[in-house]
Amino acid sequence: MRQQPVRIPPLSLEEFTDEQKALVGDWHHLNFSRVLVQHPGVYRVFLPFLDKLIRGSNLPARDREILCLRTLALGGDVYEGHHHVTIARKAGMTEAEIAAAQVLGRSINAS
Repeated sequence: MRQQPVRIPPLSLEEFTDEQKALVGDWHHLNFSRVLVQHPGVYRVFLPFLDKLIRGSNLPARDREILCLRTLALGGDVYEGHHHVTIARKAGMTEAEIAAAQVLGRSINAS
């Protein structure tokens, strides 16, 4: 995996405000939480969306991971993309299917 420069470094736990601590809760160890919570309004909107997508969705796990992989590829995300490759494998996707989802996302982004 190639290294990308950090665009927005995650906050350390010591930097959290009381509001940020309350918003992040048990997710304080996750980098995406420590980045997004720098803008509490964004975090408040994003978390219900994420919860619906991951736990409250009717999508089968495989379809959900295709969506995640394509979206992350469109955004050029490396960190979360790496995690979702692992999740996609656990959802039964083959290496070829994972690569196809990522390539499709990148090819759309290049247009």
